[in-house]
Amino acid sequence: MDKNNSMSGAINLLRICTILLAGVSFWATAQGMMDYVFQEQWQAYAASLAVQGMLLGLNFYLPMFVEKTKGKIKIIFLIILTCIVLFCSSWFSYVFIVGKVYSQSWETESQLLVEQNYRTELYNGTDYTKTYEKVLKERLESEMLEIFLTVDSISDKQGEQSDAQINWQKEREIYTAEGFAAKEYMNNVIYAMEDATNKEASLDKMDIAEKEIVQKRKNIETAIENLNKQLEELNVGLQNALNRWESAQSARNNATDEESIKSLNWAVESWTETYKSISNNIKELEAKKSDFETALERLQVYQDQIDSIKGKTDNSINLSLQKIQEEILSESPDVEKMSELAIEVFNSLKNTANVSKDNGSSYMQLLNKMSNFIEKLNDYKILKESAKSFDESIERLREESNETLAENDAWRITWKEKIDKLKSLISGLPLYDENDNEILNQYNRTKSVQILDDVIRTYITEHNAAQQGLIYLMSPYNELAIFTIILALFLDVAAFVTGMLIYVVNKEQGKNNKEEDIEKKENQGDTNKKQDLDDTKDEGHWTVIESANKYIFFTGDYVKAGNEYSYVAYDEGDEITINLESKEIMEAGIYLQEGSEFFKLVPQKLSFEVATLQMCDGIYINCGLHWKEHLLSISDEEGKEEFLANTDENTPVYQMDSASFAIFPVSELQGEKVDMTVVSLNKNGTMVAKIYLLNINN
Repeated sequence: MDKNNSMSGAINLLRICTILLAGVSFWATAQGMMDYVFQEQWQAYAASLAVQGMLLGLNFYLPMFVEKTKGKIKIIFLIILTCIVLFCSSWFSYVFIVGKVYSQSWETESQLLVEQNYRTELYNGTDYTKTYEKVLKERLESEMLEIFLTVDSISDKQGEQSDAQINWQKEREIYTAEGFAAKEYMNNVIYAMEDATNKEASLDKMDIAEKEIVQKRKNIETAIENLNKQLEELNVGLQNALNRWESAQSARNNATDEESIKSLNWAVESWTETYKSISNNIKELEAKKSDFETALERLQVYQDQIDSIKGKTDNSINLSLQKIQEEILSESPDVEKMSELAIEVFNSLKNTANVSKDNGSSYMQLLNKMSNFIEKLNDYKILKESAKSFDESIERLREESNETLAENDAWRITWKEKIDKLKSLISGLPLYDENDNEILNQYNRTKSVQILDDVIRTYITEHNAAQQGLIYLMSPYNELAIFTIILALFLDVAAFVTGMLIYVVNKEQGKNNKEEDIEKKENQGDTNKKQDLDDTKDEGHWTVIESANKYIFFTGDYVKAGNEYSYVAYDEGDEITINLESKEIMEAGIYLQEGSEFFKLVPQKLSFEVATLQMCDGIYINCGLHWKEHLLSISDEEGKEEFLANTDENTPVYQMDSASFAIFPVSELQGEKVDMTVVSLNKNGTMVAKIYLLNINN
């Protein structure tokens, strides 16, 4: 009695302490809801009170609710409801408590985290830029050497190119023909070019041809401008004629009197003729313009021919390439100068590519190489500028490292500007497209920019209380946040622990009371037990069903007389003596009786008589038998439970252990582990008739 009173007092004390913790959780949850969900205080306190009331009731009595609830789906629903309520309470408590915990330190910690991530991405970008700059400079040197070799190859064929003269007779037939609009301009140029390209031509004749080309180019360009103006005026007139024709046509279609129709017919015909006349004039002018443009293109070919003969093109290209190479090999290349020279070389090559059919292809190859060189030169220019910007940022960061951390929100604006500038710098870096450098291959511009975006979003941008609570958990300085969420859970889970403890204590007390009752019954003696069983049968307290198989308990006690053994056994509730002639001693246990023979039992699963299966009694070793709400189940040594059958609550259970024999209804099963369990079916194999339990080792 004293022991029970002490236990009851301890449980009551636990209940009081748990209610106090629930009160603390109620206040913390309400504060968290005010910071995040509700604007009005009374709403937060009301919601928190409801949540804490549900949580306290569920946690105190959850094991009992689960035990009394029928159906797995209902149990799962009950557990899910408990988890949701627990999450709501603990989360809002955590949001409030963690805000208080970090209120004094988060500004400093967030600044440190921003600077740490900024410095990491700044150094990574610097390493990538300077490594790529060095690699690209080596590639530019190599490509410039290839371009020089190509130019030398073209120069070796220069003598042959000068001999590849244009057929001036064919030029004269084409460009001074009667129908060619620019024949007056081309005639003198062709004669001058014919004299200038003669093998014995002097430089004076070449200069005369150049001057003629320049003069005629200006004349033709002026003529093209005049033609464009005339075409513009004619197009306006053409549109006006079309509009007038459409108006006259529409008016004629709507006219009713004969005089008007006659007049309008004349107007339609007149504007039709005007439209045709203007269209023809436009076609003539466009044909002239096409001839002039063709002549202009041909003059460029003549100019290129003169340049080729004089060696101007190759000399200027070689000179520019030499200057570019000198800059590349210098310690501090002038990228702007290199870019200007490279573009000049590219334009010269483009103009020279059509000088002759044979040499044109060589110039085109050189043109492609030069184009690739310019692309790499642009990347090199970007890398040089980026490297300078990175160095300046590092220097500023070094100078600012001695400054104290800001105590107001101004640091957020400053750091956001720095990060935005770094993002822009990283985004503009050229992409390395080879696989031969580990540093360059590992660097990912997109990932770096994404990390900086996350820094702004996480540590610089303002958040609500819930988002900030998640940030505390995910930050490197999350030790206090983890402790806080454990504390918030403890405030709410304490009631659950108390409820489980009360449930276990009550269950153990009930179990002990039943064991005491069973022990009292066992001490009454065999005669009283038999009488009790008979009385029970007479009063109709048992569900008496004849079983298909007969099982006998052998106690292990026997008397030997010659070759005959007299064994003490139990036939259900009756103590009997069995005489056997046998060389093997019948040890204590349950045996199957068939006529005058007894057989040892081997484990087998319970099987009912159905269309596809034959009946089979269930025989189980080292297990526990359970009954609840007419459901009979069995659990193995690991505690795994398996359903057996629906069983009436008054089905008799016969249990024998090393010291006693007991009979009780299946509803009083405690689930204790026994050595052997036999579930015996009726003759039809459709229901459980009797149950036998053997527990001689305990």
